[in-house]
Amino acid sequence: MTKYTGPSTITKAGTVLNAMDITATLIIEAANVVITNSSIHGVGDEYAGVDVQRGSLTISDSTFSYTDNGLRGDNYTATRIEVTKLTSDGFKLGNNDHIDQAWCHDFVPASWAHSDCVQEETGIVNSSVTNSYLVGGSDSAIILKPDLGGSTAGPVLVNNNVLGNGNYTLYAVPGSNGAVENNVTITNNRFLHTGYYGPQSIEVPVTASNNTWIDTGQSIGSPLN
Repeated sequence: MTKYTGPSTITKAGTVLNAMDITATLIIEAANVVITNSSIHGVGDEYAGVDVQRGSLTISDSTFSYTDNGLRGDNYTATRIEVTKLTSDGFKLGNNDHIDQAWCHDFVPASWAHSDCVQEETGIVNSSVTNSYLVGGSDSAIILKPDLGGSTAGPVLVNNNVLGNGNYTLYAVPGSNGAVENNVTITNNRFLHTGYYGPQSIEVPVTASNNTWIDTGQSIGSPLN
């Protein structure tokens, strides 16, 4: 890999970064930015390795490690991303975000952190988490809880993932302000027996089917049966 020495804020549409070693937060403020085959690491207590503030990002075949959070913002597509050794969250799930074939594992949560592989903070629309292996978070694999924003109509899809660890492994609950994420579909996921309290905390309406224990193939039970 080549050490990245370019600007910390990407403002040119269509910028492509391939095989880069990135050691400071990269801010995206342009459309159609592409990152491939790269390592984002050593950012420390900065907010995220990559922060999509405006525009859009496609990132693939890359790794986040030794950062606080990995990837955040709206309008990103993340494919075959490894997130490991993070102190807080892997992905902040925003609007029009699509995570596919991610591998989230072996976090090192800070003492103050409620660490999640995938965390929703505000009500979002048109996002998905699919075909991923998410076992790194100390708080959850996925938490859909819009603490910082109002209710939204979705949709949000969680499909065909392996999920493990956390207090509850999967949360879909109201935010602290009472906001809820609507039109959530949770299907075809396999759960490890590693959630401290259990596999799920579901307190909002969801559409769910074929969510099973990974070892037996049996349903994990209502409401994700």
